Amino acid sequence: MLADDPAEMPPEGKIAGGNECRTCTFKSRCADIAVAGIPRDTVPVGANAMSALKDLVQQHEAADAEADTARRHREEVREQIRSLLRDLGTRKVQGDSFSVSWFPVKGRRSLDRKAAEAAGLDLTPFDREGDPSERLSITLT
Repeated sequence: MLADDPAEMPPEGKIAGGNECRTCTFKSRCADIAVAGIPRDTVPVGANAMSALKDLVQQHEAADAEADTARRHREEVREQIRSLLRDLGTRKVQGDSFSVSWFPVKGRRSLDRKAAEAAGLDLTPFDREGDPSERLSITLT
């Protein structure tokens, strides 16, 4: 609450996964601040900074590996739940501290832009540009 500059505040919603950002009043402003904070130049960094960055990249890679393993395990467990529900012949179970529901979901409607353009429709007047964003690319060599 004492920050003078919004860039000094951590992007809590983004760090938490981004769900909070969907309904945040400041979403566009936050995106502008994040993009504006990206330096324009590329300058050499010293040995201390290089060492710190290398350590952070290694932490990032380790976290990615853990997340992949956790995602894979989560999907295996979800498939076991589906299998058990299928074997039990039910799609819904209400427990004392949990509930499980398994149901079909209709496909999401979308616009086939290629078909519309092939039919001679110009959709460009309906295009809109979203908020700016940032991308951090980490490549191991």
